[in-house]
Amino acid sequence: YCLDIIIEKAGDIFYNYGDNIKVLTSVLISYCVKSLNKYYERKNNLSLDILIDDKRKLQDTIKTEDDCDETLEAIQSVDEYDLFSKIEFDHFELNVLNWSSYIPDSIINDFEKETGIKVNYGSYSSNEELLAKISTSKSGTYDLIFPSDYMVELMIKRNLIDKIEKNKIPNIKNLNKNYMNLEYDKNNDYSLPFLLASTVIIKNKAVIKDEINSYNDLLNIHYKDELIMLDDQRIVIGLGLLALGYDMNSTNINELNEAREFILKIKENIKLFDSDSPKNYLISKEVNLGVIWNAEAALVIKNNPNMEVIFPDDGFAISIDNFCIVKNAKNKENAYKFINYILRGDIMAKIISEYPYKNVNKEAEKYLDEEYLQNKAANIPDDIIKKGIFVKNIDEKIKLYDKTWASIK
Repeated sequence: YCLDIIIEKAGDIFYNYGDNIKVLTSVLISYCVKSLNKYYERKNNLSLDILIDDKRKLQDTIKTEDDCDETLEAIQSVDEYDLFSKIEFDHFELNVLNWSSYIPDSIINDFEKETGIKVNYGSYSSNEELLAKISTSKSGTYDLIFPSDYMVELMIKRNLIDKIEKNKIPNIKNLNKNYMNLEYDKNNDYSLPFLLASTVIIKNKAVIKDEINSYNDLLNIHYKDELIMLDDQRIVIGLGLLALGYDMNSTNINELNEAREFILKIKENIKLFDSDSPKNYLISKEVNLGVIWNAEAALVIKNNPNMEVIFPDDGFAISIDNFCIVKNAKNKENAYKFINYILRGDIMAKIISEYPYKNVNKEAEKYLDEEYLQNKAANIPDDIIKKGIFVKNIDEKIKLYDKTWASIK
């Protein structure tokens, strides 16, 4: 039974690990363990002799007699009553840290089935939270992360991420060149674009009858407890600066103080700050106004056609989130496999259909349906994107934003 599992997966195993006998051995054992686990559900005892009673059959999956002997020796060394505690699984694991609601569970599950790599998946709600986790975690804790543009630049300067070996990612060819070689990583040495996001204002036209074109319009006293706002200091303080006619990335103390006072006035109308899933409050009509990310707005519109998305005249933030490999990642090769998998056009289209951010993968375009293509909140027109403003790395001046945010929250 166990050998049948190995034979069945032999092609995939050798495709991924055939050049490394140690990894190959681990993967072969892993499939044995999986099959044994299923077997134990039906029978309380099993001799590992079943794994080695037909050496010829196993030899069919191994390149040389010596390799076969090494694999068999490794299998025989496993205590049948303590299988999971004695096998090293690092070779087929991947530790991912990503934004909430960004890659569907089904995509992760399909990747695991296709490659045999177990994905340990964690999340964060802001770039600053990501930075704190990577800066304070033990070396090797995380392998793959998804920082936004300005955070990529900061992480490069702090030596927190590794250069990318692009030759290990054949599907890099699928990326739209319009989103490559940008200022924060001019040669994409450390990052590759995943998705583009934009902040938007969204309103329920059935409830909010007034015309809204500016952040200043959100000051209306009739909107008390009607507004949900992103829980993101650079975005929220930035929109305050934009509303006052200042640079969204200003580090001028007087301008930041004015922006703080502006946000404190809007705060009287804010029911809550939420970056994880603000759409839920809009769909349930607990609030009827929001400053949220475009994909969340697109999903709200899908549930309620009375919702309208607005790109404010004051300006709005755009952000490109990126694949980055953490310095001293333990599972770097698996990270490359994951990136290459996600960059497949069909896979990227599945992600976008569930979390409809702006697509940056030209191969995915042929898989995207009309519902996505016609949704302006999801498939943001290029002429609107050109008006967007990137959040920029401000190095140590970020402390000014930390202080301002603390006084707002």
